Amino acid sequence: MAEKNNRINTESSNPYSLETMMVPFYFHQAYKAYSSAFQKMLQIRDLTPSQCMTLMFLRFFDAPLTASRIARLLSLETHSVTSLLDHLQKRKLVRRRRSKSDRRVIEVILTDQGRQTLREVVQPYLQFIDGIFISVLSPKELEEFTAIMQKVRDAGITWQGSDPEKARSMADKFARWVQSAGNRDTLNCL
Repeated sequence: MAEKNNRINTESSNPYSLETMMVPFYFHQAYKAYSSAFQKMLQIRDLTPSQCMTLMFLRFFDAPLTASRIARLLSLETHSVTSLLDHLQKRKLVRRRRSKSDRRVIEVILTDQGRQTLREVVQPYLQFIDGIFISVLSPKELEEFTAIMQKVRDAGITWQGSDPEKARSMADKFARWVQSAGNRDTLNCL
């Protein structure tokens, strides 16, 4: 029998409410729904969400990116990003080159064809974002949701034994680009 405030009564000292216990369930469902909708939207260009985000990162970050940096941005293992990059390179959307400053480093570069593919995806992507977030959440709710997701991300990274500051730094850089791009015509900035 549930106690006051829907407390789960498995132990007398259990601090978890039923709502708290449901958060991972809803979080997982929301992620799966978002991911599935994102994937469906990208089918027009035969891209996966990770491939699309890689193209966006390559376009939006000023410096060339390495596979390991892309892996960190996508929260993937480097070997997974290697196969992702192989696929994008085979389609001539990216190319790899040795760094001029350190020949041991391989940089990933967005090609003109990759830039064109990104242009073709941006309008459906903006409609997708509008349908998932903008038209559903008020500006205040969107701000609160973003703050909550940042806290959850930081807690997850800390739980893994890593420093969330690196993720914050990458997210902040991406946010600065998005903010500056928002002041221009989004299609032209690609």
